[in-house]
Amino acid sequence: MSSSNLAFSLGMGARKTALELALRNGEKTASDTTVSNDPDGHEQLLRWLQEQGAGSEKTGVCMEASGDFEKATSRRLYEEDYRVSARVRFPIDELTSKELDVFKMVGRGMTAGAIADQLGLARKTVKTHRREAKEKLGYETIHEVTSHAARWVQAGVQAEEQANPA
Repeated sequence: MSSSNLAFSLGMGARKTALELALRNGEKTASDTTVSNDPDGHEQLLRWLQEQGAGSEKTGVCMEASGDFEKATSRRLYEEDYRVSARVRFPIDELTSKELDVFKMVGRGMTAGAIADQLGLARKTVKTHRREAKEKLGYETIHEVTSHAARWVQAGVQAEEQANPA
């Protein structure tokens, strides 16, 4: 069945702990809900789709593929014969330029005070940028952000070294 024959489209935003769902019938939203992003939530999603009359033969699923949070959900939908397509989006792309600057500096091991001095910002502003990065990247703690930032910076250094051997 071609996508033009589908009656419903399901838009899905996957986060670490929740799936935000919007079911559309043509141009209007038929229903929306949020379920947990775990096996129980995946089963709840399937029941909800059936309750809406949005079986696999009538529904296409579009999700933003921004990380591991989507894999189990898309696999479960695929097992039930839903057509799943993903739009690739990387959470790092959601950071503002200042948030990205702070993120890189955190990855280099700089403190909030040192970052504030280098960027000419208040320490509280640096902490706000760091917190915003944490939320946009889907982490719960600053330690997780620091760890991710360090790996990200190291990967960039290694890529640069490979591109420009001595």
